[in-house]
Amino acid sequence: MNAADAAEPGERRRRRAALAERLLAQAADIAPAIDWQTLDSAPPWLSLPATALATLARRLGALLCAPALRLWIDRPRLAAAHAAVGAPFLQAVLAQPDGPALATQLQLAAADQVGALLQSSGVAVLLATLPPGTLECAAVAMLPPAAALDVAPQAAVELVAHEQALAEEASRAERRAAPKPVLSPVEGPARVPSGDRPTYSSDEGLS
Repeated sequence: MNAADAAEPGERRRRRAALAERLLAQAADIAPAIDWQTLDSAPPWLSLPATALATLARRLGALLCAPALRLWIDRPRLAAAHAAVGAPFLQAVLAQPDGPALATQLQLAAADQVGALLQSSGVAVLLATLPPGTLECAAVAMLPPAAALDVAPQAAVELVAHEQALAEEASRAERRAAPKPVLSPVEGPARVPSGDRPTYSSDEGLS
């Protein structure tokens, strides 16, 4: 069972509506070839808001290009990578074991190219998860340009799952590192100064 099948009916309807709206806006010429069943089978990421989808793509690009990222020592490119994927996520990526290095343009990228190259690499990963057909054609039309990378479908699926796990790990690390709120001390009952306390004579009772 894939993530699309596992979603609650209401969530599936929401994703389907969001995807249909995007399809009509960005790939209207392909829309007549796609039915509701095809939309239901689409992966959840395809219906993400544009900002969230771009972040996902850049993070997948960082995972794919991690061997190249580990070679960087210059601050401008590292700062650009931080800005593109978030510092906690980048730290999690760099802490992963080395994998096979891909021949991407990222090795020679200037700082102002880092975000775009990470995104285009990640889009290539996302497209590789889709089987050939109308949905893939629609995704090509709706997504930003993809880098010309040969990513195996199974490897792409594993990268998407790995990104989700690392994103959750980075989110937990960010919460742990966040400053804790300073709580004011709990005040007890007010104490009456000794000089203001009432006094009683020895033969005066309390009533």
